[in-house]
Amino acid sequence: MGQVDPFGYCNNGANQDQVTPESWCTEDAGFNTPGTYDSMKAGMRLAATGTSPSITWRLPTKWDYHIAEANGIRFVLPNMLAVLGWSASVCSNVRGLAWVFDGVNGYFGYDFRNYAGASVRCVGH
Repeated sequence: MGQVDPFGYCNNGANQDQVTPESWCTEDAGFNTPGTYDSMKAGMRLAATGTSPSITWRLPTKWDYHIAEANGIRFVLPNMLAVLGWSASVCSNVRGLAWVFDGVNGYFGYDFRNYAGASVRCVGH
């Protein structure tokens, strides 16, 4: 069941900047998922192949980052010390802001959802 959108943020065309939204993580109908980043997902996509299983990718939530930080994410994943990482969690009081994980010190901040300075790191399940 999807989240209720009483103010029409998601369904209002004025809030969309492209006909077919692009998602670097989610592979779903209605999304353009570029193959540019397949190598970063080890070539694993939603459709299984002869050499890889089916993997469903998504943007991590703020909670995912909390758990990962408690288990040492900054010390085992590459490039964690140089980037902010987007989370799928938006700020409850300002829907135009989303939480970002600061890989330098393990803190959270937030930024405008159209900020181009944060990176995307997908999680598979």
